[in-house]
Amino acid sequence: MTFEEVMKLPIKERGAPMHELAKAEDDEACVAFAKLVFDDKFKGVVDKTLSKEDARSASKAVRSDALNQLLNAGKRGYLPAITEGQDAAFLGRRGAFSKVFCPVNYKVALEFYDLWLTHDTELKEEDRALLLMRKATCLRLTNLSDIPWDQMMELWKEGSTYNGIFAVECSVKIGTYHFDNGRYEEAIPWLRAGDRISITAVALLLLIYKNYIIDKDLYASYVELCEAMCQRKS
Repeated sequence: MTFEEVMKLPIKERGAPMHELAKAEDDEACVAFAKLVFDDKFKGVVDKTLSKEDARSASKAVRSDALNQLLNAGKRGYLPAITEGQDAAFLGRRGAFSKVFCPVNYKVALEFYDLWLTHDTELKEEDRALLLMRKATCLRLTNLSDIPWDQMMELWKEGSTYNGIFAVECSVKIGTYHFDNGRYEEAIPWLRAGDRISITAVALLLLIYKNYIIDKDLYASYVELCEAMCQRKS
């Protein structure tokens, strides 16, 4: 069956033939198959001879293969698979009652981010900043015994050069890193870049001007700003 023929089937009948198309390297089918799995519309081919345990294992294998098919299509340069896959790997996919359809996988997310940077020549600035910020997070969470701060700093600095809220968040992360390491003068300009939208930036600036680079006026202004932000969030 072709992709168009499979799409004409009722949604509950698309899973198995869409999976076959995905395994045959139909990039569009890879994305459609993964979405069927993540939306709990396909759990694998029903085999009534299987025990409950074996059926659960088969369903788990299908969920794992959904992400693999996205990665395979991504390696062939198919952008919809890359964008769907990076989000699924970084955030996971859950259904009702917290049922896991796609577990978080930061190592695979890193693969998707490298593919995205390679294949998307028209990546928007805000998306690029988000990608770099998430990549830094993945590097940290996959190297807990030896966190690659230098690599993460490079990603944050590049991300901070773009437009949009995620660029600001990259700046705040740099400022937070300097604050945590006692470099308060270095932290200030990075934190100030986010002091209109980030309560983290405001809270850290408040602490700096209260305890480390004492300035009563700036401290008071950031106390006022922090209170205003907290009221907006409540």
